Amino acid sequence: MKPYRRSAGFSLVELMVGIVVAMVAVIVIMQVFRMTEGHRRSTTGGDDAQTTSAIALAQLQREIRQSGLGVVNASLLACSLDLGVGRTLSNLAPVIINDASVAVGDANTDTLLLVYGSAQGAAEGIPIVTQAGTSFSVKAVAGTRGGDYIVAVPQVRATPCNLQLSITTANPVGVDITLNKAAAGLDNGGLFNLGPSPRIVAYAVRNGSLTLCDMLTQNCGSADPANWVEVADGIVSLRAQYVQAAGGFDQSTPGTCLAWHGVSGLRLAMVARNSQYSSEEVTLAAPTWAGTGGAPITLANDWKHYRYRTLEATLPLRNIVNVNPYYAATGLSPC
Repeated sequence: MKPYRRSAGFSLVELMVGIVVAMVAVIVIMQVFRMTEGHRRSTTGGDDAQTTSAIALAQLQREIRQSGLGVVNASLLACSLDLGVGRTLSNLAPVIINDASVAVGDANTDTLLLVYGSAQGAAEGIPIVTQAGTSFSVKAVAGTRGGDYIVAVPQVRATPCNLQLSITTANPVGVDITLNKAAAGLDNGGLFNLGPSPRIVAYAVRNGSLTLCDMLTQNCGSADPANWVEVADGIVSLRAQYVQAAGGFDQSTPGTCLAWHGVSGLRLAMVARNSQYSSEEVTLAAPTWAGTGGAPITLANDWKHYRYRTLEATLPLRNIVNVNPYYAATGLSPC
């Protein structure tokens, strides 16, 4: 008989060796993929953080540029203002850093309170001729309409200066304007129109997000999430300083009309965090900004395992004209 010829194919040993080699190859490929994907996520996550912070900062910049519109007259600036909804501004001004009426945000972050009107009328107010209760005869209605928010002021600024926010009950009749409420003794004073939709809003960083509260509709003195609307996620720090016209930066809010004329702008820093957690420490030092000496950026919650983007901006308060040099030379006062 012819010798037995073994059938062609792989032996069990050969199959086992092939499986082991394939498993090693799969492990290597998966490790390379994991590293590549990690780098990709870190890169794109950093870009996402930068985009988020840029959009949030752009919105904040737009509001700051408008802040003070209609409220920087010497009759109004630095007065208290009763909003008529159970809340009072202790210092009527374009922008206030860490105002006491605004609930604090995340630790080591700042809050901003912004105020500006939406009226198209004269910023210097409407002169009052006579007052009869809540009805005023004026020299000209200057575009006033029903539903406009009005601040009525006396002829001579009182000390202390306490004002209230009123609303026109209807369109003016001739040169007569009627408010829903008004203090007495306003003859020869003025009506300052803030328009139908003034902005009295607070910004704060809460639970790693930039949030917004409208003081005319919500209680911004409470940290209850029901009062705050998320503007941008992933924002872990907001820092701000006043730019002093005479030089220097600080967070000391002016308390008088004259002191506000010494503020020329606001310096901001916003820090966004990449949501991708890295097993290694990828950020060894906290972000810094131009105002680190007076308002450092301090992070928490295992912060070294995330990447950050810091954006800065210095914005003029355009509705407060700084006239320090002129008044220093003349000895006069803008207030």
